[in-house]
Amino acid sequence: MNNRPSEDIHHKLQQLALEAQRYPPRDRPWRNAIENLVKEIMKSALLGHPQQGQWPPDLYEELYREALQKTYLEICLHINNYRPEHPVMAWVNFILNCRFMEVIKEYNHKQIQIFSLDQLDKAEFEEQLGSREEIVSNAKLLRDFLEEDPENLFQSEHIQGHPEATFQALAIARFVEDKTWEKISQEFGIPIPTLSSFVTRRLHKFKSYFHKYLQE
Repeated sequence: MNNRPSEDIHHKLQQLALEAQRYPPRDRPWRNAIENLVKEIMKSALLGHPQQGQWPPDLYEELYREALQKTYLEICLHINNYRPEHPVMAWVNFILNCRFMEVIKEYNHKQIQIFSLDQLDKAEFEEQLGSREEIVSNAKLLRDFLEEDPENLFQSEHIQGHPEATFQALAIARFVEDKTWEKISQEFGIPIPTLSSFVTRRLHKFKSYFHKYLQE
């Protein structure tokens, strides 16, 4: 009796998957079946969470969300690969595990490309502002640029769940006030890996933006 809700959802997902397989891709009935299938998968609470606990929560959520998007896309593109002898969620979670591993590989590759955190702290802003002497003389320019935030980008980017931990606040603390990551972690109550990952990725994202304004 207690297994009935679980049995019902597995049956419903299978019926939607098989229904989508009956129609030509992108026809209206196919789109309806696919949309309903994805909605039911999202509501089912049966999605796996690969490697949960091995990453800082904010970073994990970002990586997981990207893997989910890839998973949903694969369901849409390859619904005919589903075989009814297996539960739909077994198939979906297999795809999710594979896509999550892809996302992790892409993330690690990006981290290697943009140096270690210590190197990036020095090298990234030296690249933006020029020589070490220019960095000293342009400290005020850097602070003014970060505080002015001409296109409101630095204030709009913040660590999920921590609206006060904007890229603007963290960049000023680290690169202008020269605070250590340990000190910043204590002030914001956020683990160093979460801080470093966020700032590293945003520095890479804003690279051309710094060039645009600081090298004019």
